[in-house]
Amino acid sequence: MEHNSQNGDAKERIIHSALSLFAQKGFDATRVSEIAKKAGVTKALIYYYFTGKDEILSHLIHSLLEKAASITLDFIHTGIMRLVKEGLPEVQPDRLHFVDEGGTKKFLKSLHDYYERVVDFVIENRQILRIFLAESLKSKKGKNGLSQLLDYIRFGKDKSSACGSDFRYTDDMVLFKLFFSVIPLLTFAAYFDDYKIISSLPASALRASFLQSLQVITLSLFSGRDILLRNNAERGT
Repeated sequence: MEHNSQNGDAKERIIHSALSLFAQKGFDATRVSEIAKKAGVTKALIYYYFTGKDEILSHLIHSLLEKAASITLDFIHTGIMRLVKEGLPEVQPDRLHFVDEGGTKKFLKSLHDYYERVVDFVIENRQILRIFLAESLKSKKGKNGLSQLLDYIRFGKDKSSACGSDFRYTDDMVLFKLFFSVIPLLTFAAYFDDYKIISSLPASALRASFLQSLQVITLSLFSGRDILLRNNAERGT
């Protein structure tokens, strides 16, 4: 039991040491021997747990996206599925139609709470996200990075199908979420510290301003009491 605990501690030290060095020196400039030295372990032990630093980074990103997916799943259950079961939005092929203003307000409140959790999550994990963003822009890794982001978004697409047979997380919504939600969140986290210094804004003000921006983007999907799920959906007057 104690041996397993020590092994677990060593693995965690390797992961945290790698993250620290990736953030400080950059992924490419970090050597496995440096990770071993910082973690207080042998290189052999690192290779026991991981095939190399690429797998350590993949582990960091995978763990992060799993946690993000958990937050999203909670929102799907509480912010969408519960309201659909209550009959507050009517599910239509190209939109969610809220039957009254009360349903719209409930959804927006749930969405705001979700955005607060997500923004706090990316700020807390900005070191990893900064590394991920930098690596995802490289040729071969770029495809992997984009695939990981799309897998995360499709997770929401798959889970949202439980809202009803007529509900579809459309391709338009996947594109919208990638380029107007997920990527802005990534860049916000990656440049959070730099922007805070340049703008002289305190962290709380920067957070509040970004949350307001997310709300503005979300409201662009609304047409009256409808949330449009397709770009070519007809807007109400």
